[in-house]
Amino acid sequence: PGINTLEGVAQQTGDTAVQAGAVLSASVTATSFAAYTKANPTDYQNGIYNGLYATATAQNGFLTITFNINVTEFAS
Repeated sequence: PGINTLEGVAQQTGDTAVQAGAVLSASVTATSFAAYTKANPTDYQNGIYNGLYATATAQNGFLTITFNINVTEFAS
């Protein structure tokens, strides 16, 4: 459920950027923590989670920009 919350907040931020005219479109994608750690078993012990990313289509100059969103703290 936590990753769904992060994904939702990130998508709201992207939607706000679209409404403000900063980008043409924005989408956020998240991989569930269970699926990510199963596919990348050593990442959890190393404090790495690269399963949340966003893609934005800019007004001009770039077709799309994709960036990872870092999760820096895990709940204990």
